[in-house]
Amino acid sequence: MNKYSQIKELIQKNAGTFNRTGVFFTATVTETTGNTCAVKIGDFPLTGIRLLPVAEGVNSGILITPKNGSIVTIADFGSDLRNLQVIAYSDVESIKIMGGANGGIVLSEKVKSELDTVIQRVNNIVNALTNMATAATATGQTPVVGAALGTLITSNSANIITPLAKPQKTVFENSKITH
Repeated sequence: MNKYSQIKELIQKNAGTFNRTGVFFTATVTETTGNTCAVKIGDFPLTGIRLLPVAEGVNSGILITPKNGSIVTIADFGSDLRNLQVIAYSDVESIKIMGGANGGIVLSEKVKSELDTVIQRVNNIVNALTNMATAATATGQTPVVGAALGTLITSNSANIITPLAKPQKTVFENSKITH
């Protein structure tokens, strides 16, 4: 019996699943590279454990990358610890959906808050312009010109003159979850 088969048998006996096909066990992540990771079971290292069901699926599924030092549950779909895949995670470093080319998942509450600010600013501008137009063309009033017009514009535009700051992309996205 080879070393891998002996380890599998010990794991199965410990888990109470000996003589069944397939086995599940937990291990500690030591490294992740691309769509595979390396783990340790006690002092015994295992490498090349898949994070995706198929090796070619990096851009066509969900790649969940565990944090180093986290605990993962691994399924052995073969019988010799050579067809291993992570199926559960205690802590996640990142999640990549369909290759992640579109950037991070949008944080909708932060986007809504920023849009609310912009909408309020636009409404303030509309109200200020409406107030200025009403005051400048009021029936029976002396037309507003010169310094009086300047005062009218200044008093109605105090809350709209300050420019809005350009928001940064990092404010609106969770870069750990890409799609």
